[in-house]
Amino acid sequence: MGQQETLPAKATHYLIWGDDPLDFPVPVQTTRDPDEPFSHVIVQSGENISQLYRALVSRRALLTPILNFSGTTLPREDFAAEQLTAETLERGCLQTAPIVDEAQRLAASPQDVVALQVLAIAAFENTAINAAWDSSSESLVCYPQLAGIETPRALLEELSEMGMFERHFFDRLHICPQCRSSRLNIREECPSCRSSQIAEVPLIHHYRCSYQAPEQAFLDDDTLRCPKCTKELRHYGVDYDRPNATMLCEACGTNSQDADVGMLCIDCGAHQDAQLMATIDWFNYELTPQGSKALRDAWLPRTTLQGLLDRQQGMRPVKDFLLLAKFTQRLSARYERPWSACVLELTNVDDLKQTHGAFQVSKTLALVCELIGQEIRSCDSVTSNDDSVYLLLPETPTESVQIVIDRIREQLEKMVAADVELDARTFSLDEAEAFYHELSS
Repeated sequence: MGQQETLPAKATHYLIWGDDPLDFPVPVQTTRDPDEPFSHVIVQSGENISQLYRALVSRRALLTPILNFSGTTLPREDFAAEQLTAETLERGCLQTAPIVDEAQRLAASPQDVVALQVLAIAAFENTAINAAWDSSSESLVCYPQLAGIETPRALLEELSEMGMFERHFFDRLHICPQCRSSRLNIREECPSCRSSQIAEVPLIHHYRCSYQAPEQAFLDDDTLRCPKCTKELRHYGVDYDRPNATMLCEACGTNSQDADVGMLCIDCGAHQDAQLMATIDWFNYELTPQGSKALRDAWLPRTTLQGLLDRQQGMRPVKDFLLLAKFTQRLSARYERPWSACVLELTNVDDLKQTHGAFQVSKTLALVCELIGQEIRSCDSVTSNDDSVYLLLPETPTESVQIVIDRIREQLEKMVAADVELDARTFSLDEAEAFYHELSS
């Protein structure tokens, strides 16, 4: 690359991680602040690299190309070279240009940007999202390609349930019942006191009096003497034999034929018998054709209203929704003000999945959520359960609620070719208890 050559226009703003280059090879804009805009990351040092990955996730920029010039291998990198020069910088930018384009395309997605970026990582690297051992983590397992995501397994499992990934078994680990850590000390223990201070000792069986005990009970200076009948044992096979061994607890003195197996959590100190310990399975995740389609469409096929309503204005957990509904009900009853509630339910979602596919159902449900969002006010509240939506509409007569329902149905008929069956039930102030019962059932 000659002195007159320049980098592509898209690659002119870099986040510098680590030491600033003393002599930057080309005139470009740089920053050390991850809150400022940037298109690439230049890593000069691998120190505190986890902070970089967390910063990328927090700004929903997981796909931002990482150009590694630190000389060390990073958990996730898109280009690596020993030295930062004009030539290596240009190669890095050209190699990662498709990633920049994809990041910009997915950034415009109305939903699930981070999840879509996870699909993109698998697609660009043309490999599965693979688990790896990590002794610094309480779980003992990490996903280096998803560094910075706080709970990558939960996200990968959710995407797997949607059909975006196919799971391949990695390993099964025991987990602490208290803190869920897998950093456990697996040990043989005394069945009586649970101490691990146990030792295997040989037994001696005295033929004459049939007494049997650990060998140390027979030791009398340099000879063997039965502690029961005091006879000296001279000849193996004639006076005595050694039938097997026993486990002797040096803490409490208990003899047992077999030791128990226990587990002690390194992180919280909790103890549990091995046979009672819960386990967790870890997987590698391979992108499926459905996942590739979701990435191309920039749309995850969520097929329940609950999954799509999470970011809806007024959306509340069921418990908070119920408390608010009862509070507004009491106010309305006291001051004789109107109060209404409503349940909307899609009754033919399973049929729609079979006839139109998960992607079309997902977009239909998203439209339903959008129409609901257009109709509710800032004082209204929403909660959901699978394919049912519960609306709380204080200061609203039931007749007005029916008008809202009719508008939603009318818009659905205009905008969706499929026959969507939207069941609606309204509740007045006098019918509040029936609404609560349905919400809680």
